[in-house]
Amino acid sequence: MKGPSLPYALRWVRGMDIARWAHRLQRWSGLFLTAFAMWHTVQLYRSARDPGSLATHLALLYNPWFMVAITLVVGFHGLNGLRQLVYEVGILGITSQPRLVLVVGMLVLLLAFGVMAWRGV
Repeated sequence: MKGPSLPYALRWVRGMDIARWAHRLQRWSGLFLTAFAMWHTVQLYRSARDPGSLATHLALLYNPWFMVAITLVVGFHGLNGLRQLVYEVGILGITSQPRLVLVVGMLVLLLAFGVMAWRGV
């Protein structure tokens, strides 16, 4: 028995432009950041009760790859939010969504590379 072909499995992707993908990723990154904030709050509460767990929590938070991952998510979420604001309100008179998404992507990568250089990865 043969499964569905790849083009059939990805048929829902057709017709979606880059702005719609950026909008979806904005929602997913927001959910991730909310979950991270809740996890971080619980870990700080646990660390206040057990100082020994603080070292493991800080070891994870100051791991260079973890910092790069969080920087990518926070940078994308913040800069893509600004992109949506600029486009929807028409602050700069920009009407090209793909160019704005490209600028956001380049700025996020620049931010991540800056963190990598800062942390010595």
